[in-house]
Amino acid sequence: MTALVSGYAQLIVIMSGRMTLWYIKAYYKIHHADSRIVDMDKLLNIRIRGKDLRGFQNYWRKQIASINPNHLPDDVTLECLYRKNIQGHPDLKLFMEQYRLLPQGSPQRNYDNLMAQVDRHLELTRYNAVLSEHDRRDRDRTTAI
Repeated sequence: MTALVSGYAQLIVIMSGRMTLWYIKAYYKIHHADSRIVDMDKLLNIRIRGKDLRGFQNYWRKQIASINPNHLPDDVTLECLYRKNIQGHPDLKLFMEQYRLLPQGSPQRNYDNLMAQVDRHLELTRYNAVLSEHDRRDRDRTTAI
């Protein structure tokens, strides 16, 4: 038996890339029920950090994209989780007050609309920053003359 074990110990196997990938995938494979829990934990643990709305939006989208589409919660749950995170943001205070006044079941009160409004706000913020930078440069040029 010792000779057999030492014979296996000396055996060198060269694995292809596919075989290596298969071993890695098999090692990290988890049960589908645990996978659902991990995916839900991803969403439940997302928090906005400070006032970084753009960072939060990007991170939210990244986490949604990384979740198995079969494990995604329905739009109502996504809307609640997303709204819970952004409702205290100072830049969205007026919008969130208007959103809160929409009746439950209103076609405008949904996850897609909420994401689109935040995207619009972020794009407008970016545009205003670029515009003010152009205005500052123009003022600097006129004062230099």
